[in-house]
Parts: sequence; C-alpha cells; structure tokens
Amino acid sequence: MRRLEPAETAPDAPGLIESSPGGIRIELARDGSGSRARLASNRPVHAVRVFERWPSDTALRMLPRLFGVCGQAHRAAAAAALGLHTGGAGAALRAETLREHLLRVHLDGPALLGLRPRVSLMPRLLRACERVGESADEACALLERHTLGIAPHEFLRIDDPGALRAWSRRHAASSPAAALLEHVAGLPRLLPVDEPDGLAEVDLDQLRERIDGPDGDAFVARPELDGACRQTGPYARHADSALLRELRAADEPLQARLAARLRELALYALSEPEPPCRGDGIARVETSRGTLVHRVLADAQGRIARWRVLAPTEWNFHPRGAAACLLDAIPSELADAQREHLARLVVHAVDPCVAFELRLRPAGDADA
Repeated sequence: MRRLEPAETAPDAPGLIESSPGGIRIELARDGSGSRARLASNRPVHAVRVFERWPSDTALRMLPRLFGVCGQAHRAAAAAALGLHTGGAGAALRAETLREHLLRVHLDGPALLGLRPRVSLMPRLLRACERVGESADEACALLERHTLGIAPHEFLRIDDPGALRAWSRRHAASSPAAALLEHVAGLPRLLPVDEPDGLAEVDLDQLRERIDGPDGDAFVARPELDGACRQTGPYARHADSALLRELRAADEPLQARLAARLRELALYALSEPEPPCRGDGIARVETSRGTLVHRVLADAQGRIARWRVLAPTEWNFHPRGAAACLLDAIPSELADAQREHLARLVVHAVDPCVAFELRLRPAGDADA
C-alpha cells in the first residue's frame, strides 16, 4: 500500500482509504492420533501506517474506513492512546460487540449446520444493537425471542455443563445458538489440548516496550510474551466463570467458546463494557474478538508520527496460538469430511476478523 501524503487527507475523498483485510490460510494434516495445523496470515497488520504524517483528527475520522470490522473499537483505542476524550466510547463498543456476536450466531452458525440463515431478521437485531444504550429492554427482548430463548439474565445463571445441555436441547429448534451447541455436543470430541494462557490484565507498559523495540513490527505480526503465545477474546475474558471452568475440566473447548460468546451477548445486552484503558501513547479496548491495542504518537503539530496496532487475530491465529492448538486436537482417525467440519467449527469458535482458507493435506504430509 502506497503512502498517502498529507495533502491527500481531505475527508471528502472517500476513495483514498479502502479496507484491505487480507486472510488466513490453514493447512491441516494427520499427525499421529491428532492433526498438524499450519497457519499463515497475510493480514496487512501495518496498514495503519498509511496515516502517518496525517493530522490526527482526520486520521481518526478515516480510521473506520480502513478497518471495516470493529471500526468503532479501533477509533476508541486510537483516540485514547492520543489522550483525547473518549466519551460515548462505551456505548459504541457495546453496540459493535453485540453486532459482531449476533452476526456469528445468526449467519455463520446456521451455515455451519447446512441451514439457511434468517437474513430478514438481521436488520431488526442490528438496529436494536445500535439503540441498546437507549433501550436495553428492546435488545433483551429480541435476544430472548430469537437468540437465547430465555432472558439474558436467566442465561447468565447457567453455571454447569448439564444445565447448558438442557438449555440447548430445549431451544435447539428455535435458537441458532442452541442448535449449534447441541450439534457440537454430538460430534466426536477433540483430543485433550494444552491451550495458551489468557491475555488477562494486559500490562500496557510491557506492550509499549515490545511494540517500540527493535522487533516491534515482528511482534505485532506474531505476538508472544515471555516466549509464549497468549489468547484473548470472550473465552479468555470469561475463563473464571463456573460454566467455563467446568467445560474446560470436561475437555469441551468448543462448547466453552460458544458458551462464552453467548454469555457475553447476555452481559452486553444488560450493561456496558469497560471503557478504553489508556497509558502513555498506548491504549487498549476489549472487542468481540479480544484485546485490541493501539500505540500512537503525534508530533507538536498534531500530526501522526508513528502508529502501530496489535489486534486479537494475531494472538489467536498465531502459528502456535489457540486456533492452532485446537486444530491439532482434531482426531486423525476421523474421515476427511468430519475433520474439515471440526476445523471450520474451531475457526468459527475462535473467530478471526478476516476470511480464511482451509486445505486438508494428504496423509503422511504433516511435515511436507
């Protein structure tokens, strides 16, 4: 992507900045009793540098055009990193997170089951997301009717796998979320997996040092802390809930991730998420897919001097990250069609912010 000079920053030139999401390529081979996954990303993780030398206020206005997914989260994190007022960010993040989770539940979930999504329902659900700050009752009612089958506060009371299974059985015919959980419960189980630790209570000073360091560009493309991968997202955020603890103990990582998404839907229908957390030229926000970090510096004239972004997809789809660990746990004894289906469920549960391509490699090709 070419660098745009400051003279090209007129807000009335919408064609100058276009979203360029890239994608993730996944190759899966049999390997012993499990699988061997290879993940490669061509996401343009440094695309935000196009705004360097731009006036910061113009860059912030244009930012959602570059990030078509979670644009409000990117703008909130960048504004907080620049030390700007972020009033109203909580409401925008709440609406955006609800929207992203609902799209996964109502569009992607049925597609994985070979069903036709109820596309006609989506405008109503998405409008309720936008108005959730003004009318949480509307959002809660729609979630109860079309997504959860029960009120959000009642769903949050589900605290063990037995109660979750009872819920999914009862509502599978009317709720795409319950239908997918019920489907996953009947599939062959993944092998026990040793997953990365969660990116909890992230230390912004530590992240700033890594991003500013000599390997900063490599770090935001393939992040590790203390030599280890981390994971982020609803599953990591709700890891301490009784339901997720028991699902992990039962070696049900797919059900745990789907349940975490639904817990977050219920929570955000009832209350706002935490506001952006800011440091010295750095800030983080929690998005539907995990922790998003912006490191932004402006010069004395208010122009962007340096800008880096560390997004959740780079943690979760790291070659040794959460998605890779779960893909490796797909049993090799299964037929290719089953292995591919489980792999697609894994990607759906971990949730990248870009499209992905999946290829099953022939047997014996794990190290090719």
